[in-house]
Amino acid sequence: MCGLISPTPRGASMKIENGRAERAARSRFRIARALLLAAITLGLLVLAATITLFWMGHPDSVWSRAIAVVTGLGPVAVLVLAELRSPSRRRPAAWLVRGSAVTVPQAVALWLVSSSYSAHAGSGVTESVSAILPIALVGAQFALLTAARRILLQPLRPELGLLPIDITMRVRASQRGMPAVAVMDQVVLEDELLVVLAQTAPATVWALPIQLSNITAVDVRHVSGREPWLTVDGHERYAVAGESVVVTHRAGTQELPVPDAAGFAEVLRVRAARAEARAATVDGCVPN
Repeated sequence: MCGLISPTPRGASMKIENGRAERAARSRFRIARALLLAAITLGLLVLAATITLFWMGHPDSVWSRAIAVVTGLGPVAVLVLAELRSPSRRRPAAWLVRGSAVTVPQAVALWLVSSSYSAHAGSGVTESVSAILPIALVGAQFALLTAARRILLQPLRPELGLLPIDITMRVRASQRGMPAVAVMDQVVLEDELLVVLAQTAPATVWALPIQLSNITAVDVRHVSGREPWLTVDGHERYAVAGESVVVTHRAGTQELPVPDAAGFAEVLRVRAARAEARAATVDGCVPN
């Protein structure tokens, strides 16, 4: 691994070496985790309120009871199992997806039990609350989860490459015959790998892993979009014209048509330089 040219530009290195940029990034990380914890706490409070109102309201319908239990407890149990199998603490891209998968069903459960309680109590004020509360719940949790992700990842800065997080970027897709929103191609920057993911079927994802320590150059270029950015099983995949990251590694070159290509390239350079330095240390070399 000795003798490789570091993909980190001098300017980015100076920003990180002075320590202030890294401290700022870690501060953003702490704020994002605090917002995420607030969203989780809100969900637990809603669950507690749902259980309380469930017993106080005494729903007459067996179906209402069953729906309230399933929508209130089911998503929470699924989320716990998912977190045990694949924790999302270091994957900001999963925060909103997993959070909304619990928030929306919880709102339905809360609406059912609060409506039942208001009917049982015979209070017009309670009826109004039962209608507004689920909407407020969804809005509040979505706001917290969105803010947590944005504070951490927007804007993309070089020092984010030093944080223990995976950065996921959607490709600016322009797949022929498919609307852009239906194309789930992504680029994931992990601690040691850059992974290109292309969805080839509803339940099938093709992956191209690139070792960060094998990257020799990271550039940003304007591409027309007329040439495919990726070919999977003989099928060409296209992207919208614009700035793209071009990664040169030991096995070839890979284009990454991601939003904020310049910012992503800076983060990638920092993380690739760290991976190169670690690999050089293992090989008994002294990084430059």
